[in-house]
Amino acid sequence: MKISIVTIGKLKQGPTQDLCGTYAKRIFWPIELKALEVKKKLPEAELKRAESELIHQSIDQSSYKIVLDEHGDNVTSAELAELMQATESQGHTFIIGGAFGLHESILKAADRRIAFGKATWPHQLVRVMLMEQLYRVQQIIQGHPY
Repeated sequence: MKISIVTIGKLKQGPTQDLCGTYAKRIFWPIELKALEVKKKLPEAELKRAESELIHQSIDQSSYKIVLDEHGDNVTSAELAELMQATESQGHTFIIGGAFGLHESILKAADRRIAFGKATWPHQLVRVMLMEQLYRVQQIIQGHPY
């Protein structure tokens, strides 16, 4: 399974980075992480547009693009496993936005939009939650209890 995670912002040293590392060690699929940053201070709309340009340049357009968005579909871990198995030949790109969310062009380019519940989560915590779900998906596909 080919997986890429494209995210705005780098993880700082601390518990979120530690947890991501813990799950990364448990997942045997190769995962490419692309942490992107816009170095300039910009108004919100311009920042989202600049971030979207970085994201568009960084993703494999032929991959199955899954955007993590608070307005996306709530899926169970089993449903995510089914989705990833059904689209495995394309590879998967998960996209996590920055503090202001994702530009409309990224949302429109997504093949699927998913949410981790109805709550709004900090984008750095979403990265940990995604890593945990990828580990869980791996376990489901392998037929192991999780």
